[in-house]
Amino acid sequence: TDAVITIVTNDGDATDTDTIAVTVAAINDPPTLTATSSDDTHTEDAGAVSLYTGTAVTSGGTGGTAETDEIDLLTMTITNVQDTAEQIAFDGSTITISSAGQGTTVGDGLIPWVVTLDGTTATLAFDGNGAISWTAAELAADLTAATYTNTDQSPTTSATRVITITHLADEGSGSSPHDNSADSGLAQTTTITIAAAQDLPTTGDQTKTILEDATYTAASGDFTFADVDGDSITKIKITTLESVGVLE
Repeated sequence: TDAVITIVTNDGDATDTDTIAVTVAAINDPPTLTATSSDDTHTEDAGAVSLYTGTAVTSGGTGGTAETDEIDLLTMTITNVQDTAEQIAFDGSTITISSAGQGTTVGDGLIPWVVTLDGTTATLAFDGNGAISWTAAELAADLTAATYTNTDQSPTTSATRVITITHLADEGSGSSPHDNSADSGLAQTTTITIAAAQDLPTTGDQTKTILEDATYTAASGDFTFADVDGDSITKIKITTLESVGVLE
């Protein structure tokens, strides 16, 4: 809001009145984001887990100086990505973070995304620059609805997945004295613990040829056996006996 300052001077005989017009130029403030970390446990085959709850996003400024810029950029990192089927669901899309890739969300935002990998750290960057972007309310809803899932049948449980929002920027100017990005101190982090589940082994039919009047001794290798958890065969159960021959 502009202001007018009035200065009145008096020398004892006459009064003089002057005004000074002050023009206040608005400065773009960085957006803000607050959320409660879910810090959940993802159990194999038990479905997706939430990343955040109670997310709130603003375009910067408060009270009478609150801004309405839309949000263009959002970046998050995920550490200790070690399985082949780890995914983040965001804005209607299920995004694989175990390998590099790119695409566009299919929800209301239609936001382009890119996944890059540096060792076991994945970076998921959403870039809504141009005609596509979020309102603050839309981004808050997408983050609250975001989930993590791991469909690997033998997931790596030795390290938690740490998911951190590292960058947030609005569509306003970033040239000094303006500031359109929030990085320092943003660090909204949630930690996902991975828990494996015991999977049943699988087996299959085998056919063996035995000569008449001969004895055949079975070994564990005669039984087709596979286990995604890496366990070894320890016992078998015979449920059907043949009508000829003797089983010992």
